[in-house]
Amino acid sequence: MGGVRFEAGLEGECDFNKSRVSSMIDDWIGLPLEMVTMTEQPAKRLDDYIEIGRYVVCICILAELMILPQVSSMVYMMYAGASPSLASCEDGLVFDSGLEEKEVCELYHQIPAENCSSPSLTYQFKSVNVEWNHFCGNSKAIKNSISIQMLGVLGGSLVFGQISDLFGRRKGLLGTMAGMALGWVFVAKSATLTQFTIARTVVGFFCGGSIA
Repeated sequence: MGGVRFEAGLEGECDFNKSRVSSMIDDWIGLPLEMVTMTEQPAKRLDDYIEIGRYVVCICILAELMILPQVSSMVYMMYAGASPSLASCEDGLVFDSGLEEKEVCELYHQIPAENCSSPSLTYQFKSVNVEWNHFCGNSKAIKNSISIQMLGVLGGSLVFGQISDLFGRRKGLLGTMAGMALGWVFVAKSATLTQFTIARTVVGFFCGGSIA
């Protein structure tokens, strides 16, 4: 009799456990799918929110094209300010090509001015030094001109950085491009070093603005 009661009690306990497990399964099935699977969602990246359209592609192309006038304006004086070498003077006075430029200039300053009024120069680039006969000690004027031009670049960066913040990048960009184009016209028309320096400073001002 005792064994029969034990088996009956064991069967009742098994029935209770089965019903409990069945209830848990029902509850589990009713949960949301993301809670059931418990899998991590991939982290969102910036590319998931931003798509490149036609407008962005157009802006990228224009930005790349802007590099051409910017770089040409900045490196122009590397060639336009190249210092020439003194080769000879009148009356068959020829300087030894093996001498350094400093030594040639020392000999040149010892010669009376009337004996070397039209010196012959050798150069790699026909720079403004060659056009206006700035060589030896006179070449310092070109270096001073370059320093003034760089001040224009710094000023343009400050001014157009603020203008772009106030009125938008588009207006600032159009203004700097027009200013550089007009400035280059005056550079080409310059007849003296002073005019050249002023025109190049204007170009540097707008070039600095386009960089900003």
